[in-house]
Amino acid sequence: MKIGSYSKAIVAAASAGTGALLTAMGDNVVTPGEWVVVGLAVLAALGITAAVPNAERSDPRPAAASTITVGGVTQGRRDDPPNTPDWPTHMR
Repeated sequence: MKIGSYSKAIVAAASAGTGALLTAMGDNVVTPGEWVVVGLAVLAALGITAAVPNAERSDPRPAAASTITVGGVTQGRRDDPPNTPDWPTHMR
């Protein structure tokens, strides 16, 4: 059993508990009812995280096309400089 397999649940529980505790401390006093809310937030985060399986690895994305079509007009990619003679050579 590795800590890495539980890291998603630990982070979810810590963030839910921290959020609930910071909300409860809005008036600088944490009542017993607010501690119950903090505990329920932590337990809910752990339960939801445990119920949702990790996604399978997806296939790698294909390489980006060198041209795009916008409104029926084919253009180069945005990072490709325009191929016009009025552009300085160092900017082509």
